[in-house]
Amino acid sequence: MTDVSDNDLREAIDRIARTPDGEMLYLYFQRVLCEIPTCTGRRPLTEHHGRRSFAAQLMGLMAEGIGQSGSRGNRPVVFSVRERKRVDGHVSRRRVTADTVVAGWNDDASAGPNDRD
Repeated sequence: MTDVSDNDLREAIDRIARTPDGEMLYLYFQRVLCEIPTCTGRRPLTEHHGRRSFAAQLMGLMAEGIGQSGSRGNRPVVFSVRERKRVDGHVSRRRVTADTVVAGWNDDASAGPNDRD
């Protein structure tokens, strides 16, 4: 049986972080931290918290290796969404249309009720 220390695990995670696949894994954890939970349970934020906490812990362990690998630099990262997700059986759609009056944007809606002719 081999004894594995916490330091051995940290070093392994650091080595992974310094690879191109480690960079992609780090970006995946970043996406997990930023995503909005779509679960339909009674407490979606609480249910999603464990996953986000784990991602944050791994990102913390990988941060030094990611920073020193130099491959990531300061370039922006954008995560694309390929399709709309169904939540509670409904497809997300725009609520504001071309016919929707938005106060402060449309000239007639920006005037107060007493300012109209």
